Amino acid sequence: MRGESRRVLSFSNGMMSMPDNTSQTLADIIRQFLPTSPYVGHLGIQLTNMQPDVATLTLPFADSLITIGTTIHGGAIAS
Repeated sequence: MRGESRRVLSFSNGMMSMPDNTSQTLADIIRQFLPTSPYVGHLGIQLTNMQPDVATLTLPFADSLITIGTTIHGGAIAS
């Protein structure tokens, strides 16, 4: 794409190297992203546990996520 600057990220052993040569773990990126995501905030999703290769997220029950009866919308669950 002509005239556009592109950032190149590289991944190695669970670490991401940014163009300015700083490194963050993927876990660090997830911890920073989740609290700042408007969509995650709207759904109320919370990171409750993070371990190597496993993240546990909690989606609280809310009336706004119900489709029929007490069934949570599939899109909310898939999120």
